[in-house]
Amino acid sequence: MQDKEKMGDSYLHTYARLNLTLKKLQDERPSPLFVETSLFDWTGPSYDNSHSGLKQLLVYLHEHYQYQAQGQYLTALKLK
Repeated sequence: MQDKEKMGDSYLHTYARLNLTLKKLQDERPSPLFVETSLFDWTGPSYDNSHSGLKQLLVYLHEHYQYQAQGQYLTALKLK
């Protein structure tokens, strides 16, 4: 069954998936949380509708997490 509210080309295929991901982050509060460095630092050329779910996820991460350590490919985040 496909969700009618499909979002662009990220793994957050639907708003339901995005909401589930955000809820899981809120409930489990993982720390450290590992994110691809290029993704966490990415501001995007413009957050158009094809990246709306990614934008919401990155906004959440920037509001609730801060840098802990950074490697070549991954950044470890800790809760603020």
